[in-house]
Amino acid sequence: MLDEAFGLPPCELVVADRPQLHSRDRGGRLTRRTYGTYRCHLGAPGELPRRCRIRIYHRTAVRRQVLAPRPFLDTLLHEWVHHLDFAGLRLDRSPHTLGFSARLQQLGASLGVAAVLPPPGDPPGAAGDAE
Repeated sequence: MLDEAFGLPPCELVVADRPQLHSRDRGGRLTRRTYGTYRCHLGAPGELPRRCRIRIYHRTAVRRQVLAPRPFLDTLLHEWVHHLDFAGLRLDRSPHTLGFSARLQQLGASLGVAAVLPPPGDPPGAAGDAE
């Protein structure tokens, strides 16, 4: 629905019934987790991306519980802004910059979703997870 509203090519949503990808430090503490990913195949310069896909890991990293609705929605919107960057703005990259965060906040506000935030430990300016 967002794709149509923005005139973008479709982006497939895959909800993987598996735990979030994660890593731990030597003490066993969780240091990183991946809530979701965005992937697309970039064509020739000037062409829209093809075969775009958002994948959300539907279970928490440690307890393997079903993801709560709010983190699910935040992750979906976060990954969709990567789609907007590539397919709408036609950026070559989609890093987590202040501009990315502003686009995410603006999207959340326009949908009536208060304060969409990047996942914890994913500050603005971190490397993007989009290819």
